[in-house]
Amino acid sequence: MKIYLIRHAPTAANLNGSIIQNYKEISILPLTNSIMSDWHKKMDPYLLSGETYRFRSSHALRCRQTMEALFPVQQYITDENLGEFDCSALGSDKKFWEVTKKEFESYVKLSSADMGFQAQKFIDGAQSSEANLVAVSHGMFIRYMYHFMTGNRDISPYEVINSKGFEFKNLSMLIIDMKAHSVEVVPF
Repeated sequence: MKIYLIRHAPTAANLNGSIIQNYKEISILPLTNSIMSDWHKKMDPYLLSGETYRFRSSHALRCRQTMEALFPVQQYITDENLGEFDCSALGSDKKFWEVTKKEFESYVKLSSADMGFQAQKFIDGAQSSEANLVAVSHGMFIRYMYHFMTGNRDISPYEVINSKGFEFKNLSMLIIDMKAHSVEVVPF
């Protein structure tokens, strides 16, 4: 069984580094026909025809919009375990890269163990079926999943939010092969 984790399409906040206060209701920027065509040309070869897939999305609007744009004829369910790690307590007056580790840790009450617990719940739910899973989620969650699957589970939330050791752009795909215990990154 494989898991295909796709980061949602860009939002205005993604492009300017803003910290989002209302995590669930931010919309994606318009996806042009060119972007959609380029995405499918690059990603479709990894999503093999003839395979059985299930589809899931984070509850957040930007993830649902991305799922519906990329896979318009597929039915999907929302999964709370695909949700973004909540860093909204940081406020919205700074960019992510302006927040120091001390500031981050004083406002955000999130630990490596918390992230690991959510990652394991997601994996357990994903493995409840033999069918492959295509899922749309968030940058921080997917970056942590990469570290979780490659044995770096103790990475701090501050390091994950700042892409330390692993960068993952919007509409990129992380493929987790559960049988081979391997990960593959397909950048977009």
